[in-house]
Amino acid sequence: MLPPLAISTGDPAGVGPVVTAAALARGLGTDRALVYGDAAWMERALRRYGFEALKRVDAADAQSLGAGEVGLVHVADWPLSMVQARAVTIDGGGVQREALEAACDAAIDGTARAIVTGPVSKEAVSLSGVSFRGQTEHLARRAGVHVDNVTMMFLGPRLKVALVGTHWPIKRVPSTVTREHIERTVRHLTDALSRWLPEVKPLQKRRPRLLPRWTIFEKKRRTRLARWSCWARRRRRPRSAMPPMAGRTGSWRCSTTRPPFRPRFWIGAKL
Repeated sequence: MLPPLAISTGDPAGVGPVVTAAALARGLGTDRALVYGDAAWMERALRRYGFEALKRVDAADAQSLGAGEVGLVHVADWPLSMVQARAVTIDGGGVQREALEAACDAAIDGTARAIVTGPVSKEAVSLSGVSFRGQTEHLARRAGVHVDNVTMMFLGPRLKVALVGTHWPIKRVPSTVTREHIERTVRHLTDALSRWLPEVKPLQKRRPRLLPRWTIFEKKRRTRLARWSCWARRRRRPRSAMPPMAGRTGSWRCSTTRPPFRPRFWIGAKL
């Protein structure tokens, strides 16, 4: 049997605990999970959604979970004032970081097979006394991987999206996105899809197909010549003697006045 999932509940003053409880009640199935946070709060939240297959355990007792069971690992107490504050607090940032660290420890030592992170408040975690840009960068640092070698991905049943950059200010995007960032993201996305979807063929470099010159420019050149010819005829003959242009429905004639700019850019008027 595979090890369980490690779930950090996120910000107790936000939607993290509620989202965690609702997701487990609806989608756990026969899988197993370890939930890191306040065990008493999470037990009440899960029972509120009608989930009863749960018990309080230590991280070392993860293998004792049966199919479809949730193990509640107590990391820190959530005071009622902190939960009901619904705002950024130093204490709230501390308990979020402790739950995330405990889930990371479980994944690194093999107790859990993957981490599921609840929504956190970056401002609150930063106020707790640590440098925190986001969970992606924090997980990369704990795994011993450079941030530039990590790619955030969104996986859906029909669409898979890989992000070139994460947690960048908008004003820095034009100067920060480089060829190396894009190539790294494409490489990571290709490697991930080749593992999950073996039937998908990897990307291959192909020589771009160049269209013949006339397919791109011939129509534009002919149009400019026709407009110039129309303007030149207008200079030689009066307007009443100008015949309609053939090949189109309706009556098309040249404009009565010379354009104020170069004739090859002039657009005739429909009368």
